[in-house]
Amino acid sequence: MQKQILIANLAVYAASKAFLLSYSRALSVELQDSGIKVTAVCPFWIRDTEFTEKALETDRHHAFREMPGATNVKHVAKVSLREAKAGKVVCTPDPVSTVHRIVASILPHWLLARICK
Repeated sequence: MQKQILIANLAVYAASKAFLLSYSRALSVELQDSGIKVTAVCPFWIRDTEFTEKALETDRHHAFREMPGATNVKHVAKVSLREAKAGKVVCTPDPVSTVHRIVASILPHWLLARICK
């Protein structure tokens, strides 16, 4: 489950994302009889956020850059709300994150690590 999140040179960031994904899935199960729904939103690169601006500004290792396939905040919000209303526990609101999620669930961890290095 956590192997979906593998980001070379950003271990703490990747670990926090893996935790949030796992926590969201667990909460979804724990709360299923309460009427409370949980959706973890896992987008690819979002180009129009303060995080992105700051990351590009302070990036010494060139880990962040403008990525082909990047999406925008409005699209992520629209798709995420639709998926949450549909009861999805994990939302990958763009083609890149959807492909990444599928590939990461199939490939062995050692191969993912080699690809993401």
